[in-house]
Amino acid sequence: MAIHKRKEKGRIKIFAVNIIIVMIAVAFLWLLLQQLGVIDFHLKGEKDNHSSPGIIKYNDFIFKKELVGWSTLVKVGNQSYELMVRYNPEEVEYIEIINESKIKDRLLSSDVVFITTDPFMPSSVGLSAMEISKILNPRKNNTGILGIPSVVGVTYIPAGYDDKAAMVIDCYNASEGDMINVENRTETFVSVIRYEINETSGNRIFFRDDCIIISGENVSVLEHAGDRMVYSLLNVI
Repeated sequence: MAIHKRKEKGRIKIFAVNIIIVMIAVAFLWLLLQQLGVIDFHLKGEKDNHSSPGIIKYNDFIFKKELVGWSTLVKVGNQSYELMVRYNPEEVEYIEIINESKIKDRLLSSDVVFITTDPFMPSSVGLSAMEISKILNPRKNNTGILGIPSVVGVTYIPAGYDDKAAMVIDCYNASEGDMINVENRTETFVSVIRYEINETSGNRIFFRDDCIIISGENVSVLEHAGDRMVYSLLNVI
């Protein structure tokens, strides 16, 4: 009888060990498949724009949290590009773009785009301007997507800074006209994007005559608006 009980206990222990091994293997396989992207992080029945720690699904784009900012893949034509941005779409979609399709058409039909800020704007606004420029530019050294040359400058050179190398750009540099005949025009068509802090204009992107204004009540809003412009050009929002 004692021998039988010992054998029974031995079988139970072996069974328990096997169960534990199987559970560990299943857990390992689950984690591996998640890392490889085989298993979708988003459960069926959830909304398209779903947030989970470090992952955001926005329309047809998957955004991943990086050490600084967010990354996603965008497709232009038949080519895919990795996009790095400071803010995800959910953080900037509150920025309104007035006449958005008209602004996009103008920028995408331009021969060159100038982007300008006040010289005393914080460097973070200049960085925002550079991010738009990197998206617009022809492809080179892993930057540039849309193939449109762009230049970042300042609206004026302050007194005492005459020795600084900077291009002076303002709205007067913008070419006149709304409808652009790309095939028949003979002169270089220039668009200008101007950043400005303006509490009365609201947090929005809009035309002022032939100039595109990125307006915000503070620096933080201007940073958001810059990424909002990027998302508009790439059809993310």
